[in-house]
Amino acid sequence: MFLKKLTTILVLYTFIFAGCATKQGHRTVGPQSSSDLYEDARDHIVERPKLDIIIPVFDPGLPDDPDDYDDEVWPELRRAEANRFAYKLKEALENTGQFGAVRVAPDSTATGDLYILGRIEESNGEDVEIDIDVVDISGRRWFDDNYEHEVSEAFYQDLRNDGKDAYEPLFAEVAADIVEELDDYDDKELDDLHFLADMRFGANFSDIAFSQYIQEKGTTYSLIRKPSKEDPMLQRVRAIRVRDQLFIDGVQENYTAFSQRMDESYLMWQEQSLFEMQAQRAADRATLAKGVGGALLIGLAVLSAVAGANSSSVGSTSA
Repeated sequence: MFLKKLTTILVLYTFIFAGCATKQGHRTVGPQSSSDLYEDARDHIVERPKLDIIIPVFDPGLPDDPDDYDDEVWPELRRAEANRFAYKLKEALENTGQFGAVRVAPDSTATGDLYILGRIEESNGEDVEIDIDVVDISGRRWFDDNYEHEVSEAFYQDLRNDGKDAYEPLFAEVAADIVEELDDYDDKELDDLHFLADMRFGANFSDIAFSQYIQEKGTTYSLIRKPSKEDPMLQRVRAIRVRDQLFIDGVQENYTAFSQRMDESYLMWQEQSLFEMQAQRAADRATLAKGVGGALLIGLAVLSAVAGANSSSVGSTSA
């Protein structure tokens, strides 16, 4: 009797659980495809606004008067470096994947969200020093810092560095610092910079239409309010900006070609210049050693003469 009741209960439970499983529907088992994983990941990712960067050609760091040029600085090379350094920094920033379009421009009048202004203080193949000033479209300075890098002879002894620019660590350091500074800004602040860039670009065409959205105080700008995204004036200005950006994008090909054309000869100059700097120091040390040796002999002779004079003086007194 007991076994009969137990059997009946088990049968009932079987039907109940089968019904629950049916209501839950079909379950997928096994690993998901890559596309399914991508869709799941994309649903959970909130894309941060990415700033567009303008890098004006670097200030070559040459005096205004050619008569004041340093004998060790070749002006034509330094001006070429001013273009190359801007382009190398562009590459370093693009490699971070943290920004929108990064563009090299002839000057700082181009429209962007963030500007990186550079000046070359020194570049001789061994020591390179640049000053970097980072300012956003609002006129707010992110930071102004000096960067130095010393190239060692070991760089050229490593076969893995064949064809590499010895200055690349310098630009990577600058890019890393800008990314670190970027973390201090929230999404709203970055989005406001996008709008402010549009407003300042639009005010260049119609000050009356767009100045109502901007508050100017000295050299800084801030958003008073944002126009509607459907605002016809805003849409027209953005359409014009797209064409302006396409023009600057076309110019990037020139900077790329320029850097590539000078690449082989410039890398050769870096290496030879480093060895010349080292040879010059070795020669200076040898000259200094000879000078010190001569001075030492003269000093000893003077001491000997003084000692002899003192001895003679003592002898005369005794007599």
